[in-house]
Amino acid sequence: MRAVQSRWAVYRALVLGILWVSLAAAASGQAMAAAERQQLVEKLDASQKKLFAALHGVSETQWHWKGAPDKWSIAEVADHIDLAEVKTPQLVHDMATNAPATPEKKAEVSGKDLRVASEIPDRTQHRMMRPDFLAPTDRWPSPAALEKDFLANRAKTLAYVKTTPDDVRSHMAPHPEMGVMDGYQWLLLIAAHCERHTAQILEIKAMPGYPKP
Repeated sequence: MRAVQSRWAVYRALVLGILWVSLAAAASGQAMAAAERQQLVEKLDASQKKLFAALHGVSETQWHWKGAPDKWSIAEVADHIDLAEVKTPQLVHDMATNAPATPEKKAEVSGKDLRVASEIPDRTQHRMMRPDFLAPTDRWPSPAALEKDFLANRAKTLAYVKTTPDDVRSHMAPHPEMGVMDGYQWLLLIAAHCERHTAQILEIKAMPGYPKP
């Protein structure tokens, strides 16, 4: 009997040890710091204000106008922004919950917060390739219709940023232009991408032949 009890005690200790290690590993992931969340909220709010200011007063004719057959209309640019607003947070959450953490790559992504915030919005120096899943359509009949959908999607982004426990800094995914980025940098990309294409909307409005109000 004592031998059985002894083996059971060893087994229980082993199980408890495995459980403790598993819990410790799960707890090692860290959610975003409050300052990081606040930075994201501020950048998202600023990018939204710039977008809505650029769309203010755009008529239906201006909304669908193209400077050339191979150019995007304001409607298409805005749709592209809206699609990224849906797809990017999904990517980050999937990355943080389904992909293995790769903290050993943190040195590789070091300094990219600033690069994302400065290079992505810059259309004069940095050209970007658009992935097929973000190909825009002319699905919104007016800026007001687009803004309504964008606000709903942006609200979901903000809710994720403010509340997620995901360890976004330890999970990485490659960007076609920026290389490997962590989840936090992908979230920064949402605001930077919005700013980039808001600048494109302003470029369209400044084109020769852009319809008068």
